[in-house]
Amino acid sequence: MDEYQLKTKTKLKLTGLNLWFSNINVNIAFKEELLKSPKDIDDANHLRVVYNELIKDNEITEVKNMIKRLRL
Repeated sequence: MDEYQLKTKTKLKLTGLNLWFSNINVNIAFKEELLKSPKDIDDANHLRVVYNELIKDNEITEVKNMIKRLRL
């Protein structure tokens, strides 16, 4: 998982910061599959709205499957 996150890191223009962030799809997958608190689900839904153009449902599914396999 760590290698995948480093490989898919991104800079988010909307933040205006010159920083690397974890891929939005990875964030959504972790919040929906691993963390699952009401706040995390709300956060994932918010990310889906704000970064709609970056959302790749197939990648989210792949990451969720990785989480299930690795049991993080």
